Amino acid sequence: MNAVLPALSSTKQARRRRLGFSLAEVTIALAIAAGGFVSLLGLLPHGLDLSRRSAEMAAKTRIVDFISGELSSTPWQNLNWTGHGTTSGMRRYFDDQGVEIQSSEINAGAFVSYVASVYLPPQNAMEVKLPLTSGTSQQEKYMKRALVFIAQTPDQDFAFPAPDSLPRNVSYNALLIPDMGLP
Repeated sequence: MNAVLPALSSTKQARRRRLGFSLAEVTIALAIAAGGFVSLLGLLPHGLDLSRRSAEMAAKTRIVDFISGELSSTPWQNLNWTGHGTTSGMRRYFDDQGVEIQSSEINAGAFVSYVASVYLPPQNAMEVKLPLTSGTSQQEKYMKRALVFIAQTPDQDFAFPAPDSLPRNVSYNALLIPDMGLP
């Protein structure tokens, strides 16, 4: 009977050794997991940059839509300046979501993220010419061009440059403004 007991105890020891992982297996598993975490952390800055760019693009789109709607509903005789408008109504301020900020809110401490300006080209370049079927072009009487410049800056006195020399923080959108026949 004594001969059977040592065989049983060696079987139990063999089973115990097979139930757990060896140190080498645990080390290899940790190395694989660490490599996966490092590669995921490497993607994090790229994802954050894409998220930031997407938010900027959405805000700028809201700004252009807002200004485009206002220009479309403005009587043409009021669209009579050239270049960046110099009156206070031509320069607009927006927050990081693309929502307009009034000057009273700015004085109360609201943070300006975008400054927008409407640029009307000189009179001879302002009119839209559409091609006719005969191959000549005719000046369109019911459309005008406008450029909406958006500067990503908190500087309320930002000096907008000429359209041919824009810094990186300024973008613009070209608009065709229809004459709605408003008085």
